[in-house]
Order: sequence, then C-alpha cells, then structure tokens
Amino acid sequence: MFEKDGSVWEIIISSVERNPGLEALSLRYFPQPRMLGVDLLSTYKRLLEPLRALTTLDLMVTQSVDDEVFLYIARFAKQLQRLFFTFGLITSEKRGYTQDGIDTVMIDRTRLKELELISATFSHDHRYLTLFLKASPELEKWRLPSVNPKVAEEIVAVLRQFCPKLREICLDGASSTLEDNLLAGFIDSCRPSGLRSFRISFPPGKDNFGPQCMGRLCATSTTLEIVRIPVLGSSGLATLQHILSSCPNLRELSVLNDPCYDGIESEAIFAQDILKQPWITIKLEILRLPLTDVHAGEGKIQDKDYQLDFIDQLAKLTRLQLLDLTIPIWSNGEPYTSPLFSLQYGLHLLEGLKELRLLILESHCNGVGRQELEWMCKHWPRLERIRDIHIVTAERWWSSWNGCGSNDTVMPMRIRSILTKSNPKEICYGTEAFDL
Repeated sequence: MFEKDGSVWEIIISSVERNPGLEALSLRYFPQPRMLGVDLLSTYKRLLEPLRALTTLDLMVTQSVDDEVFLYIARFAKQLQRLFFTFGLITSEKRGYTQDGIDTVMIDRTRLKELELISATFSHDHRYLTLFLKASPELEKWRLPSVNPKVAEEIVAVLRQFCPKLREICLDGASSTLEDNLLAGFIDSCRPSGLRSFRISFPPGKDNFGPQCMGRLCATSTTLEIVRIPVLGSSGLATLQHILSSCPNLRELSVLNDPCYDGIESEAIFAQDILKQPWITIKLEILRLPLTDVHAGEGKIQDKDYQLDFIDQLAKLTRLQLLDLTIPIWSNGEPYTSPLFSLQYGLHLLEGLKELRLLILESHCNGVGRQELEWMCKHWPRLERIRDIHIVTAERWWSSWNGCGSNDTVMPMRIRSILTKSNPKEICYGTEAFDL
C-alpha cells in the first residue's frame, strides 16, 4: 500500500513526533525514501531532529547515499551511544563535499560506545570510517566492515591513537582478505584497555588466523570474556587449550563452522587435544565446540579415561546455560559415535550444571534414552530445550527405551516440552540473541 508514495515515512515521522523521549530507533526493512520519490536527507532530518533523548540508532539503506546524508548522520552521532548504519556506496551527487575534500571535514566529538558502519565504499577508502573513529574516544565495541589490507593498516593506526577504550572487536567482514599480522594488529589496538570480546569468521581452511593472531589472543587471557572463532585445525588447538586453561573471566567460547562454504572440509576437535591442562574457565555460560568422538583411540581403558577426563572438566562449568558439542555432518570428524551423555559413561557427574538451559546433542545423542532424559529433567531444573532427539521416535519407544520395561507408556509433559520447545532466542543470555 506504500509502494507509490512516501506515506509510510509520514506515518513513521508522525509516530516519532508523538514519542520525543524515544531512546532507541531501528529502521532496517522499510521502503527506502528515494524509491518512493522522497528526499533521503530531508526525511532523516525530520525524523531525527526531534529525538533529543535518542542513544541508539540502527539504519539500513539499500541504496547508495550521498556524502551530505553520511555527514548528517555523522554529526547527529554526537548524542548517540550506539550507531549501526548500513548502506551501499557513498556518492557526491549533491557536491556538498567531494570525496577528495573529506580529508578536511571534522565532526564533533561523539559519546559512541558501539559502532557498526557497513558500506561498499569502505573496502577501498578508509577516510569516511576514520572520520568517525577519530571523533569517538569513548568507543568500546566496533565491527570492522569489509576492507582491503591497505585500508586495514590505516584503520589499525587510527584505533591505536584515537580509541583507547576499545575492548570488543568483531572482524567478520574482513577476515577472509586480511593476513595474520593485520588481524593481530586489531587485537593489539585493544591493548590499553584489555581485549574483552573477539569475534572472527572466515571459510574453513583459511589460515589467516595464524601464529601472530593466536599469540596476541593468548596474551589477553586475563581480560577475555567472549571468544567466537572459526574451527582452527591442528595449528590452532594449542590456542584453544590455552584459552580454556588461562582465561578465568571467559563467559562464552564458541568455535564455529560456516556451512556456506561448500566443498571445504572443516576440522573437528578431539577431546585429547584440549585436555592437556586443567580448565579454569569456570564462568563459562556458553560453550560451543565441534567435538568429535570423545574416545581417544584403540583400547577401551584409554577410551574411557578420556571420556571421564572430559566430563570432569565439563563438570567445573557450573554456570553453563548453553552447551553444544556437536559437529556438522559435512565435517571430516566422525559423528554419531559418542556416548558422552549416557549415564553408563558418566552423565551423573554433570549434576552440578544447574543453570543449563539449552543442550544440543546431534553427534553425541548415541546412548541417550529414557533414563538419561529423566535424569536431565530431574537434575537440570532450568533446562528448556534439548535439540536433536526426534520427538516421534522418543514417544514411540518410550515404554521400552533403555530396556526399562516400564508400564508408564506416556511421555511426561516436562520431557515433551524440552524436546519440542522452539524460539531458541529465549535461551540466550545477556542482551544478545545467540543465533542457533
């Protein structure tokens, strides 16, 4: 109904005018003003200028913006604490500024604590980005857009000089093009305040995340709270072991695969690779590891030792809310072989995980039956969801599962609930929804 005119924006602006005390505004999936014949700059001015209490702004423009629009948002940012701005290219259509003249432009000092700017322009031109960074000495959290190595070098230098409070960096956008030394440089830029959160992803098999980057990450072990990294392969297992054995404040450790890269085998993690030193990450709330068969190799005695050693370490993590040890079926690991969550092999030792809310089994569901489910419901009172046990199969075999021979043929509602509950965002802790 809004395709042929700008009435949708009139409705939005009218709503905003009735709520001048608004503190957060997100406009990402609305028809773009320019597509409706409405001037983007004047629309943003009418929309934003009444909002003197606004501290969080999230805008997405599917087309290019001219430099006047970009600079207007940059100047408006002086009152914000969080800004997320996604758009196409920056053009100079209105000739308010030329791209060459951007070097002379200044904006007021901002109060920004979190910044995410995504644009194709930044891949080859750092000046619009550094305009923000130089004016944001309070910046604590930043996501790097897709940039080339030369731009990355410039940005690292600016971060070191102008953003002394930076503690959280997300390098998802550029990690597939940057070398190890540049990634290490971004970690170094957080050194004055201490790196708190590090997030990076790239295709499995890429070796950008090399010894320099791993070394810098390990050097921040006392301040690290959140780590999301790709599957490391054999060269990175020492880093993973170091994180588990030397990061006392860690709240999330997620070693993730990206299934988007077809034809690239990813590495799974063997339990013995991360059991060489005791874990001290007792504050962990989220643990995601693509753990292959927990058994160590030939011989049942050796196998069971590794199984119990792993469970002993896991039992220390009494604050866990999300536990995911599964590996994708397209990994080069061996799925569906581990009885990790079987009472026969030590599940009872995990009784202390009273905060657990989400358990993702998949490749470790072998050995989980009726007795295990009943045990989990009894000893993990906050458990909301178990993924990857098929509810139809569970109901069909309920009375004889695990050889119970019980006359109770009806699955209890509590167990039915945790096998079927959806909406995984409810499982996540803190202010972020953890995508599952």
